[in-house]
Amino acid sequence: MSLGQPSSDALNIVAVEWNDPEAVTNALEKYRGEFAAIITEPIMFNGFWSNIQPFEGFLRFLREQCDANGALLVFDEVQTGFRISLGGAVEHFGVAADLSAFAKALSGGVCLAAFAGRKEVMKRLSETNTVHTGTYNAYPPAVVGALRHLTLLAASSAAKLQHVHHQTALLERGFRDLVTQTDLPLLIRASPGAVTTAFRTAPTHVISQCSAAEGLDFSLQRAWQLALQDRGVRITPEGLWYVSAAHSANDIAITLDAARDALQSLSS
Repeated sequence: MSLGQPSSDALNIVAVEWNDPEAVTNALEKYRGEFAAIITEPIMFNGFWSNIQPFEGFLRFLREQCDANGALLVFDEVQTGFRISLGGAVEHFGVAADLSAFAKALSGGVCLAAFAGRKEVMKRLSETNTVHTGTYNAYPPAVVGALRHLTLLAASSAAKLQHVHHQTALLERGFRDLVTQTDLPLLIRASPGAVTTAFRTAPTHVISQCSAAEGLDFSLQRAWQLALQDRGVRITPEGLWYVSAAHSANDIAITLDAARDALQSLSS
């Protein structure tokens, strides 16, 4: 909840832990017949030090539970859409959502967001009193920019996206090599197009946003970010490293050199 929202809004939301089928089952049982939808990110990004993969079969489990309970499955693909594959998480994991929300990689440098879904769901916008209006809805310059961006991304069997994935793998491997060269508790997680770095001392596995926060060394994380910035590399506060089609192998090498130097400075 955010300041400015009426507290009554929370009565319409049931939050359960990510990657926890039992928690989902219990919530559906407790509020049987009341759920309109399950809304989730296919890969947990929306939190600090995240980039957490779903357990094998977890998304399909959500799909099955939605079907059994007459609810919609909604994917927040702001981070994963057109990044982990051209078809986003639906293609990558092979699990169909009823509605999906997109932004970021949808349009490259153009400011645009969109949602899409099954015809039976989307047609309600035109056939019922469901209102979705906005001054810049379908704003032509943004739409043209997004179409051009997606055309380039999909060209030659998605060569540019494959390049992004290849460079991401290089960055991830380089970071994992650095982990073996330091005593600092550097943790690496990755998905196609993005890598997460965090300093974490907890022995537990990261399976959710809550577990990702366990044992985090915030002072070391801040020092890492500042040390990288001093060496010409700027990352997000939550430790996310996004890779784009513009990044070359030389860019990755320069970045890893800066990261190695930054780690050494923190160890001294």
